[in-house]
Amino acid sequence: MTEERAAGGLFESVRRLGGTLLQTAELRFELLGTEIEREKLRIGRGLMLGAMGMVLGAVALLVLSAALVLAVDPAQRLTVMVALGVAYAVLAIWLLRVAQGAWRAPTDGAFALSRAELRRDRDALRPPSP
Repeated sequence: MTEERAAGGLFESVRRLGGTLLQTAELRFELLGTEIEREKLRIGRGLMLGAMGMVLGAVALLVLSAALVLAVDPAQRLTVMVALGVAYAVLAIWLLRVAQGAWRAPTDGAFALSRAELRRDRDALRPPSP
């Protein structure tokens, strides 16, 4: 009877351990899914706002540039148009460099929360050092 109880107890312990491991894995995958969804929403919102800002900014630049060109003396209009073109080109290059930096991954990397949880799990499973 004690052998059956010991075998049943061992089997039950292994079954509970397996259940716990599956539950932990499920929780980690849910966290990863949440992080992916959050990143998707962040990127989508940024793209939408950026597109709207670019359209409105282009319209504003067009209207203001036309107003400035029409406001100056006709002999100076070509100079003003060249100066505006150079200024816009310099701003465009600067903005492209800033945008390139903004698209880099965060300093803590993608899925930082999931990686931290997995590290904690790994550390918890290590045998204690003597």
